[in-house]
Amino acid sequence: MVSKRMRRALEYYSMGDISPKDRRKIDHPSNNGWSSKTIDEALAAGFLTCGEQGWHVLTDKGREALLSTRDARSPPSNPRHARNETMSDRRDQYDPFFLDLAEEGAQFGLLCLMTGISEECWAAGWMNGLEHYLWRVAQGGERGYGMQTITERQATLLKLLSEEADGWWVWDDDGPRFISLTAWQAKRASLTSPGE
Repeated sequence: MVSKRMRRALEYYSMGDISPKDRRKIDHPSNNGWSSKTIDEALAAGFLTCGEQGWHVLTDKGREALLSTRDARSPPSNPRHARNETMSDRRDQYDPFFLDLAEEGAQFGLLCLMTGISEECWAAGWMNGLEHYLWRVAQGGERGYGMQTITERQATLLKLLSEEADGWWVWDDDGPRFISLTAWQAKRASLTSPGE
């Protein structure tokens, strides 16, 4: 039996040897709730291999693992378990929020806090330069931002979630992306001009 995280990754890779930038993969419901660590685990377990186009695809073993998870999710034949199945179905709608590691939860909590602050202060999901301003706030800097003032509690949460997740969210051409604190510090250093 594979984890829900692994099942989602296998569903994603069952689409075949197509680019992750293909709309079918981007918009697919399985395109969340797992990470590069999951890919490493799938490769180590023999569930994935490299396809002819260079993208990961399922192996026969991966297809079998995916099919076994689908069989395990079929409704129970015993009516006594019908109530539990209903509760399980309700939980499935929140599946992306049931993560395997607290660190992953901190990552998504940080993203939600950052975008929430951006909406409250600027009525924008991700205000230009948000990651830089909020980093300064998390480090004790000025908290006035747009139409609001970021609370001390929010500033503390930014710092704590970043530390727990060991990273920070940035915006690139594909939208928000989580990077390690080491990569974030290097990015900030490359943007800081001498004398700042």
